[in-house]
Amino acid sequence: ELTKVAHRDYSASLRLAERYLKAGNGWRRGIGTWWLAQRPKVLASERVLPNPNAGYCGSVDLIWKDVYGALGVTDLKTRLVERIAYDSDEFQVDAYSTAWVANGGQEPDFRAVLVVREDGTVIDHRDFVTDRGSFQKVLDLYVARKGGGEE
Repeated sequence: ELTKVAHRDYSASLRLAERYLKAGNGWRRGIGTWWLAQRPKVLASERVLPNPNAGYCGSVDLIWKDVYGALGVTDLKTRLVERIAYDSDEFQVDAYSTAWVANGGQEPDFRAVLVVREDGTVIDHRDFVTDRGSFQKVLDLYVARKGGGEE
């Protein structure tokens, strides 16, 4: 909702995010808190990104620039209070980043998993343990094993 509003009227997205802060839903409060803190310039949201070079496709949550002009690829995860970003989340964002570039997009300056918890707390996870291009390596391994008779 915020990204759609931001495309039409960015100031309206800020007002909407402020309303999110008053929501009874903790996930909505967390998203509003993050939006107001980061003030993202939305380049793409909920966009299907095929990777013609690798044979996969996915729907990225957010491609954006921060207030300093750094380009980021972010996936939103809503989780329970004790949950964090997982390695599998990092692989997913890596796949989106690679597909973004394969479709003519600029190499992202950062990759992020935005974990919004049920209680409204937010983790903006950017300290990835997976290297750029890791998703492709895992995909290649999967395809090789599948082709080798392993199912």
